[in-house]
Amino acid sequence: MDSSQVRLINLIEKLSLYPQIVIRDNPEIFDTYKTSNIHNHGRYNFFVSNLLQINDCLTKINTNSGTVSFDKVGENQLVRENNKLKDELLSFNPWRKGPFKVLDIFIDSEWQSNMKWDRIKPHLPNLQDKNICDIGCSNGYYMFRCLEEKPKIIIGFEKVINYVFQFLALKKFAKNENNIFIVPDNFLKFSNNKTNFDLILMLGILYHLKHPNDFMDKVYNKMLSKSTLILETIISHTDQSLFFNKNERYAGMKNVHHILSEKNVIKILKDSGFKNIRCVDKAFTKTNEQRSTEWMGFESLENFLVDDNTTIEGLPAPLRAVFIAEKK
Repeated sequence: MDSSQVRLINLIEKLSLYPQIVIRDNPEIFDTYKTSNIHNHGRYNFFVSNLLQINDCLTKINTNSGTVSFDKVGENQLVRENNKLKDELLSFNPWRKGPFKVLDIFIDSEWQSNMKWDRIKPHLPNLQDKNICDIGCSNGYYMFRCLEEKPKIIIGFEKVINYVFQFLALKKFAKNENNIFIVPDNFLKFSNNKTNFDLILMLGILYHLKHPNDFMDKVYNKMLSKSTLILETIISHTDQSLFFNKNERYAGMKNVHHILSEKNVIKILKDSGFKNIRCVDKAFTKTNEQRSTEWMGFESLENFLVDDNTTIEGLPAPLRAVFIAEKK
């Protein structure tokens, strides 16, 4: 098949990311791969080629539970293949979420997402045998962390092609994990699907939404009874919410529509039907948590702050809050 005609579902089958039985038993997930607009992206074929190169590297490196065996490959060749593997992984830049360690390669992402995970983890419900959703999942960092809790299934939604292919590359190293998927499309397009969730993660999404009330109504309707929402977002430092026009930025970000007050976030969740809503954590984002690295070579937080308290736009520095809400 010509590379320009390769679709993600064919690629997934070719790379043996999932056994046929997994694809057959989850048609609502894999059907989205066949229709996603991701195939029309200008760099789609480039990323497909690089993912195939990663697969080629792994046929020359015998891996077992994340370690490298020298049984079938000489040390010099191993170094060459590791270097090649790093180059292919770097080609999916920017790596926003992480960090990850892939064999001997340390992916030092822009965000030290383990710091946010440490703030969220104490508030997780029991996830064993549960359905989990991560909206705007990036490369799946928090999904992979949720795997530690032995859920039934994890589905992430992500439209950015780089992040989708980062996830697919990482999936090659997740041994025997056939219950973690990424849908390369908008969560709203999946909202009428039969699959509902015990836990939904919405981390760093709310302030990007033009119509947060409508979106949260859709989220609520995708949740099972006695389920939990974990929402993390930037909030204002006062009871006054901030609203932005189309061309305005906040801490260098273009697509921020609002920075809501804690009170307004709670009101939106309450209006959508959520109960037992509480803010369980607040933390200022510092430059040790978000910064430029080899794996994300663009400007980062340090370029958009005047000092620890003020953005270059003269606004209060990012204050992130974690909210827990339940559907009874």
